[in-house]
Amino acid sequence: MRIAIGSDHAGLNLKREAAAVLTSLGHEIVECGTTGTESVDYPDYAAKVAEAIQKGDCQMGLLVCGTGIGMSIAANKFKGIRAALCTCEWEARLTRQHNNANILCMGERVVGIGLGKAIAEVFFTTEFEGGRHQKRLDKIALIEDRNAWAAPSPFPSAFSHFQPTADGRAPNPGNSGRLFFWRTKAMLKVARTVAEVRAFRRELAKQGKTLALVPTMGFLHEGHLSLFREAARHADVVGASLFVNPTQFGPNEDLASYPRDEKGDFAKMEKEGVSIVFAPAPEEVYPEGEETRVEVTGITQGLCGKTRPGHFRGVTTVVMKLFHIFQPDAAVFGEKDYQQLMVIRRMVKDMFMDIRIIGAPLVREADGLALSSRNSYLSAEDRKNALGLSMALKAVREAAQSGTKDVKALHDIGSAVLAGHHLKEDYLEIVDAESLRPVEVIGARPVRALAAAYCGKVRLIDNMAV
Repeated sequence: MRIAIGSDHAGLNLKREAAAVLTSLGHEIVECGTTGTESVDYPDYAAKVAEAIQKGDCQMGLLVCGTGIGMSIAANKFKGIRAALCTCEWEARLTRQHNNANILCMGERVVGIGLGKAIAEVFFTTEFEGGRHQKRLDKIALIEDRNAWAAPSPFPSAFSHFQPTADGRAPNPGNSGRLFFWRTKAMLKVARTVAEVRAFRRELAKQGKTLALVPTMGFLHEGHLSLFREAARHADVVGASLFVNPTQFGPNEDLASYPRDEKGDFAKMEKEGVSIVFAPAPEEVYPEGEETRVEVTGITQGLCGKTRPGHFRGVTTVVMKLFHIFQPDAAVFGEKDYQQLMVIRRMVKDMFMDIRIIGAPLVREADGLALSSRNSYLSAEDRKNALGLSMALKAVREAAQSGTKDVKALHDIGSAVLAGHHLKEDYLEIVDAESLRPVEVIGARPVRALAAAYCGKVRLIDNMAV
């Protein structure tokens, strides 16, 4: 994981010590300053860290000043930032579990070096629990967007019949004097053809609006919905695709039985504020006579690419087509399919495409199971066994953090957990977090554990930073 770090002159020492802790955990550090002892203004460095996260360059951040108060106030002025001021390990753990805080703020004069390092370790090794807590974060997102009705929208609004009064209050006779804010949401446009999407995009361009794209295969769950919310933080308008792409399925895979719920998916998209969804028939994407495929080599050869030959060629082909159709400014992909995310980043970089690829955190059930459309295939008994996948990765991570650096030993630890839950291992590998090349010993570079396993007949994937 890439972590942006910043401090003013009063937090310099703790920042350096905490950075060493994060490096030892396998994270990549992006230094945003300051690096000297002369007096500086903390808002400047809070802004740099917050912007690095907003742009998708980093996934989380660390800010330190004298008390941590100023840093947290400044960082929380940025949309999508959840900066938490922590003075103990308990606060650090809860703010990650319940608030999904993405920036840790500390005061060097308050916590000191030793406690500060412990707080940082807890914060950056604790995962968000999701579930009921996600609903509360959604309300925070609504608060962030509270003035959206004031900005002109190029599309019909679900709330266009509400007109704010002269003093900025929404009319509500039953709640006289109470301030209400309405979040404007465009009615979802369902496009079945490439021409419809391009016409929509041209209108956006005329109005100077930016677009973030979320490609999906449908049967949406909370993990998908979190991608729409992330996309809304990076562009004026969110677009999506709903297309079960046949070219990424092998001959004996579940293309025909892949779960589908188009009507329900459209309703969820509209509720999340998605403005347009491209839901084509296969022949619209792959017309008769088309012969072109897009292939990324190297990074696609291992992991899922090894056991699903041709899969990533289908993924990169359809994503390239979607990028040409939508012409997005940004695109959001979940870290759940971590190899896919890194393959798309490589394709965009290699082809000099001016699109920001944003990785959104993996979303789990309260018990730790990674959300997946294929979870719907699981029987009650298989659902219990499926927890072994995330538990295996967690065991690997905990062993690595406790000092085990030999990858073979870590693999054996994870494999034992999989076997104990009656899961058939497809692969469990520890790889460089960027190149996805296997490593033999965990060193200074960030690494990630990725696994695929069969739970009955259902193939599930998961991953964790180690």
